[in-house]
Amino acid sequence: DVMEKVASYGWKQSFSAVGKPGDNAWSESFFSILKKEIVHWCFYPTREAARQAIFEYIEGFYNRQRVQKRPGYLSPIQFLITWNNPVLQCSA
Repeated sequence: DVMEKVASYGWKQSFSAVGKPGDNAWSESFFSILKKEIVHWCFYPTREAARQAIFEYIEGFYNRQRVQKRPGYLSPIQFLITWNNPVLQCSA
């Protein structure tokens, strides 16, 4: 059984618990954005080319530059600059 195998490694299941459909909402949202912004727009000749392009998108753009809804429509870098600067926190 898959769930037993996952538990034997000490991992947590990556899908929602019964009766809690929101548990997985953040990952569904991320993968939806990933597919819309890079996967469906490109042709990758190999799995390695796809893996590299997706890695570059996540590490080079999504985690650093892409504007996020939650922290006031700031990029992650803009959010960290604001968070680490008390003067900017008061004016934001």
